Amino acid sequence: FGIVAVSLSCATAQSDEFTIQGKAAAEKVYLQRINDRGAAVTVDSALVRNGTFELKGKTSDGGGFYQLNFLNGQKTVLI
Repeated sequence: FGIVAVSLSCATAQSDEFTIQGKAAAEKVYLQRINDRGAAVTVDSALVRNGTFELKGKTSDGGGFYQLNFLNGQKTVLI
């Protein structure tokens, strides 16, 4: 049930590019940015295939608080 593993990587320490890979029991994963009002705004999503998922992209603001929201209701905060 839930997340088996999640890994986060960046190209360099100053890079705004990211890759998130993980294993999950859910069918879909949502990447959400936590805005200045504390609300979660979906910025990307991925289908879980054979128990794994991958999200790639760039941060639009140079950082911030993000969370992975799994279709089964489980959430994991990323900083």
